[in-house]
Amino acid sequence: MPGRQFAGDRRWNSAHAKALRALPGVNSPRPTPTNDTMADSQLTQRLDAVLRSNPHIPHRNLRFEANQGQVVLRGTVRSYYQKLMAQEALLGVEGVEGIENQLEVQWRM
Repeated sequence: MPGRQFAGDRRWNSAHAKALRALPGVNSPRPTPTNDTMADSQLTQRLDAVLRSNPHIPHRNLRFEANQGQVVLRGTVRSYYQKLMAQEALLGVEGVEGIENQLEVQWRM
C-alpha cells in the first residue's frame, strides 16, 4: 500500500538517524538550507573532521573551499564510489547548503 510504513521501516529509519548523529558535525542526511549560515571557518573545521573520520575516503588528496554554505570539493580519488562517499559525507554536515563535486577519479594513484 502506498504511504504505509511498516515496523521494520521505522526501526531502520531510527537506527539510520542514530548512526548519522554519532558522526562528528552531522545532523541529518540532507539538512535544509537556513538563512543563518555558520562562519566559513567553523564549517571548514567540521568538513575536515568528517572527511578525516571516514575510513573510505582518502582525505590526503582532497581539498575543499567553503563560502556561505556552498562547498567546492576538489582533488583525486581512486573510484567513483569514493567520489560519491565524499560528497554524501559532506552533505550531512550542518551548514552545508550545496556541493560542487569536482573530484577526479584516477584508477591508478
